Order: sequence, then C-alpha cells, then structure tokens
Amino acid sequence: MTRFRRIGAAFVFATVMSGGVLISTPAEALPGPVCARLAVAIETLTDLAAQYPDNQLIAAFLERAIDTYANHCQ
Repeated sequence: MTRFRRIGAAFVFATVMSGGVLISTPAEALPGPVCARLAVAIETLTDLAAQYPDNQLIAAFLERAIDTYANHCQ
C-alpha cells in the first residue's frame, strides 16, 4: 500500500507542477515560469517512468509533457 501512496504522490506532484499545461494545449509560447515547472514535471515523470516502466498512464503524461515542452517552450 505504501508503494501506491508514493507513486500517487509523485504523480500528483508532477501533474500539479506542470501547471495545467497537460490538460489544455496552448496556442502560443508558454511563459518562462510555466516552462520551468513543466521541466520539473518532466524530470519527475521520467523518474517515475524508470521506476514503473509498465505504467501506461505515466508514459502518456510524460509523452504529452515532452511534446508540450518541445513545441511551446523553446
């Protein structure tokens, strides 16, 4: 049960840190602070994906976060 609490807490942290960017796709470039939070979320999700390689939900959020960062933060 503790394992699920840790993965849940880390997943919620990464989702909150992304600032809602993963829910709606912005039409223009994102401001710097949002991109910084998104970068932290990507790092957290990458760590989670390494720990739980079979979790498709984490993989989907990570893919979406990387895509959003690549298209709206550079």
